[in-house]
Amino acid sequence: MKTVRILSLAAVTAMLIGCGGGSANGTSSAADSASHNDTNKITGYFIDAPVEGLFYSCVGTNSRGFTDSSGAFYCESSPVAFYIGKLSLGSVDIPTSDGNVYPQDLVGVARTDFSDDKLVELVQLLQSLDDDSVPDNGIKITKEFSDAFTTGMQFKTKSLGELLSIAGVGAIDATSAIEHLKSTMQASVDTNTSSGGGTGGNGTIASHLIGKKVTLQKAGTGTVALLETLSLNADKTGTVEYHDAMSDLSWPITWKVDPRDSHNIIVMASSNEEEWQEIVFTTVKEGAEVKSKGYTETVYEKYSITEIK
Repeated sequence: MKTVRILSLAAVTAMLIGCGGGSANGTSSAADSASHNDTNKITGYFIDAPVEGLFYSCVGTNSRGFTDSSGAFYCESSPVAFYIGKLSLGSVDIPTSDGNVYPQDLVGVARTDFSDDKLVELVQLLQSLDDDSVPDNGIKITKEFSDAFTTGMQFKTKSLGELLSIAGVGAIDATSAIEHLKSTMQASVDTNTSSGGGTGGNGTIASHLIGKKVTLQKAGTGTVALLETLSLNADKTGTVEYHDAMSDLSWPITWKVDPRDSHNIIVMASSNEEEWQEIVFTTVKEGAEVKSKGYTETVYEKYSITEIK
């Protein structure tokens, strides 16, 4: 899961945000179906952009479910196999060196290879099935598309045309699809290098947030305005704005990538190291659910993204 947390106002004027993802297939998300708090489980991420709604099954265990909106899956052992409905995309050993699974890993080519024919087709397939056709904000495979693949088959033995015909969609241009994958993988390198944090992580959410203002509304507040707006600058500075019925406040922040898990962004609202908060964005788009919790807190507060600009 991609998480962004900011220190809550009650806990010293900052807030923490973390996006929770439901399953793309209308069932329990990977997070719900796979007991990922179990310390024996390994967390991995399926990335073109983060891919939500792939079914995964961890060989030899009961660990299975759907990747969430950060592309996350949870396994006790490897290999782990990935599916769209009954279409088998392939399997890969985990953990990978950085916790990520890229399309190259499933096809069995080097991550520097962007020309393999089956790789190109897999990337086109994933992006063509994206529910809003905008892979930059994450790829979501809906239940409708999963349900289209009702017959067991192997991706490697089928043509892209056959698969897209089954799903009833057209193909994303091959060049555009591969360029998107390249930019996603480069964002991972750029984010981890510039932040100095961690040894892996996809970095996509961090790069999408830079230069934008993301406004969150606390769940359950009804008509009462309770908004938090987070701005992240490329130089690792930014601001948090807080608005409710009685106050309008803002304060400067600094941010970095979490050295424990480079899928996370950490925000600090003061010089007190104890006030660092993780923020996890699984999907950066309006309407996405967000959760907020400080390091010393035990219960998440729920928010939704109301505006991105």
